[in-house]
Amino acid sequence: MSRTVPVTEYELELAPYHSNLAAKWRAALVREGDLREQNVELVKGQLARSTEFEHRLFNGLQLIVSLLLLQCRNAEAAAPEQQSN
Repeated sequence: MSRTVPVTEYELELAPYHSNLAAKWRAALVREGDLREQNVELVKGQLARSTEFEHRLFNGLQLIVSLLLLQCRNAEAAAPEQQSN
């Protein structure tokens, strides 16, 4: 069985302190919950930006590969013409 009412004078003096401490603790837990939610949203945003960055990077690399292949084909096509002269 637990007591819900302070019995001694000392407990009566500490009751407001404990009540205030409990209120501060609850407020801190609420703030922590809000911060955790913000953190989750930030991580989701970071993941989306990272995915978009990788997509753009691969597109840029594919463009470079395509240009190099095109230059290679043009160089090979021009080489036989130069040898015949």
